[in-house]
Amino acid sequence: MLTPEQYDQIADHLTGLFQDLEAFIIKDFVRRVTTAGTITETARYQLIKAEQMGLSTQAIKEALQQALNISNEEIDHLFKEWGLEAIRVENGIASQAGIDPVTLETHPELGQIIDSAIDQTKGELANLTGTLGFAQKINGKIVFTELSQYFQKEMDFVQLQVQSGVLDYNSAIRQSVKRMADSGLRTVDYASGWSNHLDVAVRRATLTGANQMSGKLTDALGEEMACNFVEVTAHAGARNTGSGPANHASWQGKVYARKGETPEYPNLAKVTGYGTGAGLKGWNCRHDYNNFWPGYSERTWTDEELANIDPPPFSYKGKEYDHYAANQRQRTIERAIRKTKRELIGYDAAGDKEAFTAASIKLQRQRQEYQSFSKAADLRQKPERQQVYGFGRKISQKTTQARKKQEEKLRQEARERAIIEEIKGAGVKGEVHLKPKKITLDHVSFDEKHINAERAHDVSLEEAKQFIENARISVTVWKGQYERFYSDQGVVYFDLDNNLIRTAFKPEEFKGDVLKLLEVLNKYGL
Repeated sequence: MLTPEQYDQIADHLTGLFQDLEAFIIKDFVRRVTTAGTITETARYQLIKAEQMGLSTQAIKEALQQALNISNEEIDHLFKEWGLEAIRVENGIASQAGIDPVTLETHPELGQIIDSAIDQTKGELANLTGTLGFAQKINGKIVFTELSQYFQKEMDFVQLQVQSGVLDYNSAIRQSVKRMADSGLRTVDYASGWSNHLDVAVRRATLTGANQMSGKLTDALGEEMACNFVEVTAHAGARNTGSGPANHASWQGKVYARKGETPEYPNLAKVTGYGTGAGLKGWNCRHDYNNFWPGYSERTWTDEELANIDPPPFSYKGKEYDHYAANQRQRTIERAIRKTKRELIGYDAAGDKEAFTAASIKLQRQRQEYQSFSKAADLRQKPERQQVYGFGRKISQKTTQARKKQEEKLRQEARERAIIEEIKGAGVKGEVHLKPKKITLDHVSFDEKHINAERAHDVSLEEAKQFIENARISVTVWKGQYERFYSDQGVVYFDLDNNLIRTAFKPEEFKGDVLKLLEVLNKYGL
């Protein structure tokens, strides 16, 4: 018997390898697809496309083989380790009934069960990786396209859209990246037409292999020890939808008879659906069972404890969740995070900084929602379920930098808007520039008559130029004809149309809106 937590460890350990493969393929595709939009000659494009497809096919083949080699080693190690753990647990339970422990040496058939599960799981993963591709929704239907065909299709799309002028280069690449990220790397069963994300299919295959191995070991030991009863494990957040065997919460944690049934112990297969996809040890099921000796063994869970195994329902943003629904919602957010990370991998490979920054902001918001919801639901946050292994430290750092840069930009823009609103509230009219407009002062004219003879401001041309050069702010007025420059030394009204300093005055003449404007600038340190 293995616990739900142990099953998660096995499945999550292997899933990462194939998420790494997915990231490699997305990066490889994007790097090669980006060349398509830059080629204008049809004949040259066809030659380059053929070359790139050949290089991509070889690169993916090598990466795939490497992933399988590593996964095979991991399966050997993990299944043997957890197989021995399952036997150890069963021996501990049997000792309560005074039954001697068994070993692989005394019972070689147990080793054969482990080896068979290893071979079966390796074969299943090899089958999954033999039919890889991407999918997209066309006319409401999910259409799967094999890798090489998908690559050709995306290259043709980018080249055609750019050369025909329908889309610019960046938009075409972004659409291509978005389609790959939305789909994720998939595996397909051509007989049924069913396709699924490769990492999800790998997790399911690994869980199935480990679960079947544990069950067969428990059954073999039960037969050896003449035990007809089993206790099913239980965990919080078990599937509680549907009826009959599909509702796992209804049968978890109880004792059943393998063969036949009694008033106290109903039949295992009949109640739990053991052996079916919807039931015990079926699709994505982490329940297991161990041998149980009535009169010797004690149940792990009482009926009262099972009735209260889940925390009470809670409300989040106006919606009520029980523990099972909360787990499902958490997984939905995890999938959204992985999808955004795939986008970031693609945008990084394409060198698209603008799209990368936008996706970085989206990722941060998704992470905040994940943390907020998990806290409200009192669920453990699972960073391993959000991981996209090709989303390494380099891209993660770029994401953080892009997000911080964008956040700082937004904060600065908000601050500037607030300052401008306060300046206008002080009575200043016109278009405010917190960074004063730059003008050339080499050949400016100076209205000596107006400034000094008529207004007696006692300002020289050189002083007025200094006011402009030292300005803390400028304001455009009179439909763009004049620019007003404000400094601590003085104020200048500059006629842009005539390159003329129309008027200028010193601090002793500051009053009204000028004093209020400078007060706002001092307040904000400008």
